[in-house]
Amino acid sequence: MRSQVDLSIIGGSCFLDAAVNDSRVVDLIQPSDGLRCMRVTVAPKGLGTAVITIKDIGLTPPLATSSLVQVSDLDWIRINSPEEISIMEGSSQSFDLIAGVDDGSVFDSSQLAYMNIHLHVESPIINLIEDGDKSGLGSNIIIKAKHLGVTTFHVSARQHSGREVFSQTVKVEVYEAPRIHPEDIFLVPGAYFVLTLKGGPTMGAFVDYGSYGT
Repeated sequence: MRSQVDLSIIGGSCFLDAAVNDSRVVDLIQPSDGLRCMRVTVAPKGLGTAVITIKDIGLTPPLATSSLVQVSDLDWIRINSPEEISIMEGSSQSFDLIAGVDDGSVFDSSQLAYMNIHLHVESPIINLIEDGDKSGLGSNIIIKAKHLGVTTFHVSARQHSGREVFSQTVKVEVYEAPRIHPEDIFLVPGAYFVLTLKGGPTMGAFVDYGSYGT
């Protein structure tokens, strides 16, 4: 699957001439006649930088505008998540993915679908909720907690050269829904009873008890 991106054209006439100064870096794809005045589609071919020039020959005198396009390989990918998280059994949680290069540039989220991203789970107590039949993941993943326990997961992406790049590892605790035992109790005035909390997260959690009624 080859990546593409649309450049929007604002103003001017519909008599446009698009050109790129280095066809080894990107290709220009002309849209249908109905969209010709609104955008031009750019398809990356190789690593490098290219300048796309749009010339409006319908104006007198003709006017031109340009856009700089940089085609880069990713250097890193990251899961937008704390290092340790807790998910209740049977529930799910969404995570955003971010990828970029070492100079600080970050790819648009639409480009992650072309990076052959895959999820790696240490123990199958969690699983990926997939969106259709894809060769790789996009900019967002949804994890569902299946069974109680602790595991880790990370994602990988593939560079243009074929080299894999790995994200940080996230530790996941799948916990049982918290409940107080016993659920019902009858006491006489002045008596006391010790209640026990069962279930609930253990990583970075605290318990706060409260009472209702008089």
